[in-house]
Amino acid sequence: MSNQEKEMSIFLDVFRRADKNDDSALSWDEFKSFFADGVMTTSELENLFNDIDTHNTNNIDTGELCTYFTQHLGQFGPIFSAIEKMNGHVSQALMETSKEYDSSDKTQQFITRFLLREVMNQFAALQRPIDTASDALDQKAAETQEAGAAAAEVTEVKGSSTIPGRMGRRYRRQQSNTSQSSQEQGLGVAGGALSSQVDRLRSLIDRLETRVSFDIPEEQIDIQNEKLIFIVHRKLTVSEGCEKSFRNSLKSYIEAVNVNEDCQHLSVRSFKGSSRYVIYEIWSNDKLWKEHLSSPEAKNFQHANVDNLETPEQLNTLPVPESWLKKD
Repeated sequence: MSNQEKEMSIFLDVFRRADKNDDSALSWDEFKSFFADGVMTTSELENLFNDIDTHNTNNIDTGELCTYFTQHLGQFGPIFSAIEKMNGHVSQALMETSKEYDSSDKTQQFITRFLLREVMNQFAALQRPIDTASDALDQKAAETQEAGAAAAEVTEVKGSSTIPGRMGRRYRRQQSNTSQSSQEQGLGVAGGALSSQVDRLRSLIDRLETRVSFDIPEEQIDIQNEKLIFIVHRKLTVSEGCEKSFRNSLKSYIEAVNVNEDCQHLSVRSFKGSSRYVIYEIWSNDKLWKEHLSSPEAKNFQHANVDNLETPEQLNTLPVPESWLKKD
């Protein structure tokens, strides 16, 4: 499939969502209901409708809609092509997961659930800057609106369950205060493709997690002989301009901890588009971890963080049975 075909397939999805009565044509009412964004006036939308309706039929067909928008894609063309390609990859991954999950061992099932959740996190990370940019452009358009010019009213067409345009984004973000389900929204015209995949991901994760067996035998142990490992979770937010200094001190700290046999595992996560880092450490026990805190390497890292961090480090610890780490 060529890039142009990939780009047009997105607008076929737009057309299907706008065509509420499924007659393969967009009437003026359907067009206004879907494209009204709280800025464009009725007259401006009507002029746009007529520009797209090159066949002069008072209806817009799929070819007219796709042709018009693909001529104006500009820098967004590669994005729509990538979204179409991603849809194919996601669909393939979900089908393979559905086939292989039940026959996988516990570790692989855990990895599958983790990867699916991480895909959703990446989608959400993409959504945030797009939402911000979209709202900024909407606000700018509203501020430059001619005095007395009234935006077209959004009228619901029979069969419509979608609130389009800027009002739709605002509504979905209001809903997100009480539900995370709005994460599949907010990608504008391209959101139809992404949100459907997020829906599928969330549904699959829910199904997979309900298959996890919690019917495990009760453990009877001698409290005196129980061996516990110690998990440390550290959240750090780096100050602006201190990224290089922080990464240098972090590198030195990691090198020191990696040669410490008392630390069974160390992992660092950074988050795209932010200055936040999370460090995970697994120590043989809490006593050894506390001894580590008094080491020169740990003290140097802590002292450097005083200058490099925007806010004080958030530290959480959790002792867990050592035997759990060795289970399949």
